[in-house]
Amino acid sequence: WLRKLIESHGLSAKYVSHNRQPRDRTIELLSECSLFYIGLTRDKEQGILPQRLFDLAASGRPILAYTAPDSELASFVSTIDNGYVFDDDSIAEAVPYVERTIRRWSEDDLAITPRPAYAASYSAETMVRAFAELLDEIV
Repeated sequence: WLRKLIESHGLSAKYVSHNRQPRDRTIELLSECSLFYIGLTRDKEQGILPQRLFDLAASGRPILAYTAPDSELASFVSTIDNGYVFDDDSIAEAVPYVERTIRRWSEDDLAITPRPAYAASYSAETMVRAFAELLDEIV
């Protein structure tokens, strides 16, 4: 469905799909991006966060998220300094965010800090430590 939508808007020449990639290749691809988009509809979100979202946050790049305002994804992206959440009722409000991000990127004013402070609490090391503490409590 996405490819058809992209074609219908005449964006085929600007769209590249990489499908699933190994982690090292994914990180390489992520480092080439200026803005990430992630979308989960209410019926698909179901209170989960895609694991790749943590990689996106650790990259320090802006994240544009289409999801329900009360979802786990919205809650997570709202903690990111350069994240923006929108849904069907606020599509028009997302446009200035995208325009601002594009302008800042084109003017070389888009500060990207890999592994920003807000991502530290979601690092693999921190998550493993938290999981181990939880297991210790259970046992």
